[in-house]
Amino acid sequence: MMRAVLTALALLAGSPALAHNLILEAYVVGDGIEGEAFFSDGTMVGNAEIEVLGPDGAELGRTVADGGGAFRYMPSAAVDHVFRLDAGSGHVVDALVAAADLPAGLAAAEAGAETAALAPAPAAPAAETDEALAAAIDTAVARELAPLMTQLAAYRQRTDLMNLVSGIGILCGLVGLGLFLAGARMIRDLPRPTPTPLREAHA
Repeated sequence: MMRAVLTALALLAGSPALAHNLILEAYVVGDGIEGEAFFSDGTMVGNAEIEVLGPDGAELGRTVADGGGAFRYMPSAAVDHVFRLDAGSGHVVDALVAAADLPAGLAAAEAGAETAALAPAPAAPAAETDEALAAAIDTAVARELAPLMTQLAAYRQRTDLMNLVSGIGILCGLVGLGLFLAGARMIRDLPRPTPTPLREAHA
């Protein structure tokens, strides 16, 4: 039984949940795509090259994260973008930005000449100003939310680790209870010595 317990603990100790998982986030900000690369313990992956792939696996481009793990990429096609980071030692992670989430202007530019010919007249300067203001607000909000998203992802990883440790503790407790009951049963089944009758004393 102890061998089975040790084997189970070894398997749990080697679980990926105990390792520092690599996390890559990418999201649309204004007319571009921004993101961050970091490990689940909060360590940022700086100066790392990130490959950008299309839906067919073909390379669309590359970008490099800065020292703080942040990166920015300007899309040129209205297709799904897959950001892939290989940090070495088997740490490879992807992040998807769907084509539907890309800036509307980019999608219109890829629609072709016929769509461009049928497009409405350019908006008035006031409308353009409103759009620029909305884009600036979106950019500011996304930059403020990025650290919170990073902290939330790290918190989820720590919660998974705590659940795993709790599970190991419960397993050890159940094994200890089983060993105690087995020992009590062995003691109960041991043969008891037969009492020796006392001899009568001679007068």
